[in-house]
Amino acid sequence: MLEVALDKPEYAPGDAMTVALTARTAGKVTLNVIGDRLITSVTQDVQAGVARMSIPVGNDWGSGAYVVATLRRPLDTQAERMPGRAIGVQWFSVNRKARTLAVNLGLPALLRPNSTCASGQD
Repeated sequence: MLEVALDKPEYAPGDAMTVALTARTAGKVTLNVIGDRLITSVTQDVQAGVARMSIPVGNDWGSGAYVVATLRRPLDTQAERMPGRAIGVQWFSVNRKARTLAVNLGLPALLRPNSTCASGQD
């Protein structure tokens, strides 16, 4: 398991998303941003501990996506350690207010069976 934390839960296009990873071992981390497709991918070498990576948020990221982080640890024959991997996932939203509809249903206090409910709009 790879711990993944984002600097905020919601972003706007053009923001810089900062992803903090808590790596138990040194290795190579690949961050994939996945929505209805693979949106972007970034790879970086990290040391054990907390590593931070930054990704610019694009205009075509939809209403939200997942950050999927994969840490790969290489084979270490001197330490007699096999290769390994750790995976972490975090969801975030993009510009949610711009994609939210305000719905106001003005209903009468009393509705009778077999009657018509008018919307109040002409």
